[in-house]
Amino acid sequence: MFKDLLFHSAGSIIRTGRTRPLQPEDAPSLPAYLEPENAPQRFASLDTSNPVRFIFGVFFATGTPAKRIGFLVATKVFLAALSPLLLHRLLELLPNVSATTFSLTWESLPLAALTTALSLGMLGMIGAVVQQHIYYTMLRGYATVVNGMNNRVMHHTLRLRRSSRSMMQTGDLVNHLSSDTDALAEAMFFIPEFMNSALQTVVVISVLWYYLGIATLASLAMLLLISPLTVIVARRFRRLDHHIMELRDTRVTLMSQILQGIRVVKYHAWERSVTDEVQDVRNQEIATRIRIVKADALSNVIFVSTSTLVGFVGFVTYTALGGVLTAPLIFACLALFTMLEEPFGMISYLLKNLQHARVASGRLHAFFQAGTREIETSDIDQDCTAVGIEVQGLTVRFPDSDKP
Repeated sequence: MFKDLLFHSAGSIIRTGRTRPLQPEDAPSLPAYLEPENAPQRFASLDTSNPVRFIFGVFFATGTPAKRIGFLVATKVFLAALSPLLLHRLLELLPNVSATTFSLTWESLPLAALTTALSLGMLGMIGAVVQQHIYYTMLRGYATVVNGMNNRVMHHTLRLRRSSRSMMQTGDLVNHLSSDTDALAEAMFFIPEFMNSALQTVVVISVLWYYLGIATLASLAMLLLISPLTVIVARRFRRLDHHIMELRDTRVTLMSQILQGIRVVKYHAWERSVTDEVQDVRNQEIATRIRIVKADALSNVIFVSTSTLVGFVGFVTYTALGGVLTAPLIFACLALFTMLEEPFGMISYLLKNLQHARVASGRLHAFFQAGTREIETSDIDQDCTAVGIEVQGLTVRFPDSDKP
């Protein structure tokens, strides 16, 4: 168990990588729970009618990864909240920390300050290990979702009626097995981040109230002013993401049609016109991608500026109400304001991924609603006796077709 805690199993491949370039055969064997055939059967019965319920259902359908992530996220937030408290206590214990000339020797260092400093360092190390386990569990859940949803997509595809298949483009099925399932699998990342952001915000504001009192409300008001900007950016992400997925479907379908009719294209020397047609769709896709990058840059600006604005407003309000800023208080609050930077600065990023998953869930819902054939459930003759049939004047047609 201790080896798993520190990822000891990765040691062999790391040592190999130090001596020579890694080869595909150096990869460790895939765990049994990540084998596609061992994907949980819960994915086959998930309700797809409501996008949000579908996304959260995908997350919890992973089973063990979802439960483990919840526990690890709570542990991470608890450890992170202890760091500012220990930092404040450490600065209080240091002698002459507010003096103009600060000097520190082993003789003048209190034992309590040394113990607090060691505890602060150990807290950081434990928090780093917990963070790595969160990421590992997210990746495990991601692979589980991809296996489970691709399994459901393929089984549904094999049962589609001829009329349903004729109304679908080749690019749609390709994107269902790649882009759409990948977007849903991202739930293993953004749902824990939502959990972490909500829990961390509540904990940080509670500790800030302990240090700054009512001045915390000014910082909270600044956060509320910044939040609408993130919502606006997230809505823009949703529109652009839906548009680029439509363009991707068009491009994949067009390329499939060209490859199927490549002999006709070559025979009539249509290479230039076909190239222009593909390039036109590709140019639209690139232009949409550039707009997404610009929206992402705006979200990064919001991410960087959050802690600075919130901290400035909080300190100004605290001093205006008669409070005295001391070194322990300033550094502890700065650490807390930095902790707020991640939850609020990542709102636009998280909402972007949520909107991406909603678009994918809507596409998959439409796919799963397509008509399917009834599965033959009649018993097979155990005697395996040969049967002869003679048919004359038989006309056969599909149920959804008027012609034989």
